[in-house]
Amino acid sequence: SGYTGKASIKVISRFLRWPPDFLRRRWPEIVDFAHLEEVDDLGLPPDSLEYNQERTKRLLLSAVMHLDASVYAVFKGFAGPDEKMFERCSEVLRQRQQEGCAIVHTAGKVADLAAYCQEAILFEDGAPIVRGRLGLVASVMLERREAAKEKAAGAWRFGRGLLADG
Repeated sequence: SGYTGKASIKVISRFLRWPPDFLRRRWPEIVDFAHLEEVDDLGLPPDSLEYNQERTKRLLLSAVMHLDASVYAVFKGFAGPDEKMFERCSEVLRQRQQEGCAIVHTAGKVADLAAYCQEAILFEDGAPIVRGRLGLVASVMLERREAAKEKAAGAWRFGRGLLADG
């Protein structure tokens, strides 16, 4: 890719239409929050693609945490397996939420949601299925997940039976 982390973030910031002076004003804070020295502890060769991708991902997450937004969209696995970065980002998101920002979180785990909300909405195929207290939504989510697993297992058994009979 040949880009440095900063150059990559500049390209992304233009694509996402961030304020033109945002990176110039906030770059020292972004770099500090990213804790790039932690990437060195991962044991990746400094000239490897993975090393540069990890640094760029940290810089991008850090930049997003420094935006002044009213809504933050958080996607499943947004910080990857990097627990330290996940905790720093989560703390910022909790603070933003207390300031009145909305957090839209697509989570695969209820524990990921518990850090941000007491109420949730479960969607399936783009339609809301249930809305309410997190505990209620979590139980419906788990029931639907189990039903889907049972259905898939039944279909597999049925298919195996046909193959065995054939």
